[in-house]
Amino acid sequence: MTTPRSLTNRNYVTALLIGVVFAAAVAALGTMLAVTLGQHSAAVRWVAKAFCDLNLVADAGGRLRVSWCFSAGSTNLFPLSIQAITYVAFGMACMLLYMRRRIYQRESDVIQAGLLPQDERTLIQPADIANVREKLAPHKSALVTTLIERALQQYQTTLSTAVAAAIVSSTTEVFQEELDSNYAVIKYLAWAIPSLGFVGTVLGIGRALTGFGDGSGDLPMQFITSNLSTAFDTTFVALLLSLCLMLVIGICQAREEAVITRAHDYCLANLVNRLFNPEHLTR
Repeated sequence: MTTPRSLTNRNYVTALLIGVVFAAAVAALGTMLAVTLGQHSAAVRWVAKAFCDLNLVADAGGRLRVSWCFSAGSTNLFPLSIQAITYVAFGMACMLLYMRRRIYQRESDVIQAGLLPQDERTLIQPADIANVREKLAPHKSALVTTLIERALQQYQTTLSTAVAAAIVSSTTEVFQEELDSNYAVIKYLAWAIPSLGFVGTVLGIGRALTGFGDGSGDLPMQFITSNLSTAFDTTFVALLLSLCLMLVIGICQAREEAVITRAHDYCLANLVNRLFNPEHLTR
């Protein structure tokens, strides 16, 4: 069962489509640069080869063209290369992170919406709870609203501010655990990208070794060196993408954890500490 703070199956399907579009865009950009600038720049040819796994061949007029997958003379599997799969995973993870950012931004906006009094004198008594809940109605599914509602329920039952504070703290811990599970798929993609790079390395080395396996020596040296180059390029690209993705994941998760902490502190400062405590009258 998902909560408003969790991503849905529809979000994951959307992210997958965005990942495919991102991979296609990278391939299209690499092809355009390789065909238009590759004949004048060795650096452009290397970038196209390393990042897009493009197999570039010269036509009769000396112009470079892309040798597509399964075409004559092709040694790579563009656009079905390991790089393409890693770009799909990278684009999908980035889209999921963007969705997570929108979620915690909404949560942050609710905290700043002034649901609770923030002056130094206001005291919330049992008769005021209805007014507080009226302000919560437009933000019923928000994290801070859930904390306030649960604290009010406990307070109405026990008239104890200590119990209300305890429920706020325990619910915050549940939200922190929920946050870790919400990042499970994103972290899996971050782990899968370098793993795919190593798979590409193994495949490239395996294809290169076929030149020696039959002992015929008929395979050209270019076939062997091209596959070895592809093998190490896949790992290079995958590790680079993984480094960038892990940095963004760390930043996004830290910000979302900070929002949960802010919601906890906001409820303690502006709700629990303002609740009327009848225990004070008996002393």
